[in-house]
Amino acid sequence: MYQFANKIAVVTGAGRGIGKVITTDLIAEGVKVYIPDLDLERARTTAKLLGSSVIPAELDVTNATAVKALFRRIDDETGGIDFLVNCAGGYKPLVPTLEITEDEFDMVLDSNLKGTFLCCQAAIPQMMRKKSGAIVNFSSIAGRQTSPALGSHYTAAKAGVLGLTRHLAKEFGAAGIRVNAIAPGTTEGERVTGLLTPADRARQLGGIPLGRFATEQDMSRVVLFLLSDEARYITGATIDVNGGVLTI
Repeated sequence: MYQFANKIAVVTGAGRGIGKVITTDLIAEGVKVYIPDLDLERARTTAKLLGSSVIPAELDVTNATAVKALFRRIDDETGGIDFLVNCAGGYKPLVPTLEITEDEFDMVLDSNLKGTFLCCQAAIPQMMRKKSGAIVNFSSIAGRQTSPALGSHYTAAKAGVLGLTRHLAKEFGAAGIRVNAIAPGTTEGERVTGLLTPADRARQLGGIPLGRFATEQDMSRVVLFLLSDEARYITGATIDVNGGVLTI
């Protein structure tokens, strides 16, 4: 469908969940995908399942030295990347604002916002050299609204991703680099399955005009569109994929 043959992508946090589905869809389009994940064994298992076009790596996206080293390695091996999808991020659910510790705040801000920044910072010079590139950053409906379940620190981090996305799009547009964000609503998958009680599910579903939670495939399709030439005049945008929640 897309003209992705021979492209090089990095999808962070792709050992499982949405990142894994995005990787699956990218390799079906002929892309070679590096999948750095905090859990190396998880990344290796995914790579073994998906085949030789997927290269696992261990990465803590909050560690600037490690991020620079990995992207330097990818540059040496490939001549530079074309796509970056920042899926990695962490949270500690159900922590009221007045009970959030400094360590918890730092973990959530670092894994979601700082990690996205560091990976963009490492990828953009390679894209500038190629005079083209596309980045998709994962925010959340929390960045558009709030997240009672995941806390004020998560809301702040995901709102920060939106601001970072706009700034990078403006700064590097002349270099041929597009930077967009996706803001998912509640998405069925490995990480969410055990998070919601039956009452939580019923309450959330009642506020979704389309009447269902998102699937990981719903997210992947939007990401691939934003990476593609079909979105060649879209940059600095955030695509809300939430079934219409913000209309209520």
